[in-house]
Amino acid sequence: MPKGQYWDRIADLTGALTIHFQDYRSLSHFECPDLTHLDATDAQDFTKSLVGILNERGCFAGQANILSGNDPSDSSDSQFESAIRHNPLNEDSHRH
Repeated sequence: MPKGQYWDRIADLTGALTIHFQDYRSLSHFECPDLTHLDATDAQDFTKSLVGILNERGCFAGQANILSGNDPSDSSDSQFESAIRHNPLNEDSHRH
């Protein structure tokens, strides 16, 4: 699906915050083996990159920021790791 033909038009029409992987170097290098879904081994790195972008775009303004000002690309960010492990939407969080 051509980004300019669909994605950009929807973004312009709705005025919604949109994040397209092609617009961000930190997201554009991920491969989708089936052309639709990320490989599970990339999920945590993709999520860190996405949360970093959301943080930069002000999506956490006025809220307790789970990153607490830390660099989202820092793999030693224990608060971020904890937030992922305890995310109720994360299947693995139900196993702890």
